Amino acid sequence: MDNYSNMDIRPNVGKNFGIDVIVVLALVSVSLVFLYFLNSVVGLDAYTQIFEFIGINIEQSALITISIIAIVIVSLVTLLYDYIVLSNIRYEFMDDYLIYRKNISLVFNQEIKIPYSNIIRISYLEEGFFNKIFNTGPILIELSGMKQREIKLEAIDYAQKTAQMIHNMINEYRIKQYARINQQHRFNQILDQKH
Repeated sequence: MDNYSNMDIRPNVGKNFGIDVIVVLALVSVSLVFLYFLNSVVGLDAYTQIFEFIGINIEQSALITISIIAIVIVSLVTLLYDYIVLSNIRYEFMDDYLIYRKNISLVFNQEIKIPYSNIIRISYLEEGFFNKIFNTGPILIELSGMKQREIKLEAIDYAQKTAQMIHNMINEYRIKQYARINQQHRFNQILDQKH
């Protein structure tokens, strides 16, 4: 049997960041096209009037510039936040449990200890065009007897192969547990026969 215990798995932050950059660039492009469409078809007079109503005088060109800058800043902050959060996630597979570590709101750490006996099913999800291209994706671990019903391991390289490794590790643990219980049962039977 292979020994998979004490294995660490981390999300591939670089690939995920690349995918996020592509998606954000697409969204920024769509937003800019939408702004251009609004400006050319409807005109931005309606929006400048809203600002004038609250006492702010703004020209249409300034409104477009401010909108573009706001879209870029929000996109960059979102990318940075996703990068930081994902880079602080770690999955540690010990002898008989999984430790799921992540940052909450960039300051607080959360650690969830999941006994292998609470793991029902492990599957990988083939979702997303870019995940298929970059050979990365999420792994879903379904749980029982816990507050959380599932844990999704994000941005895992070779998700199918990694899910199979985790599945093999859980099976190895269960085989050892069944062997230990069976050995204990036989030992108890021997002791009962002698008394």
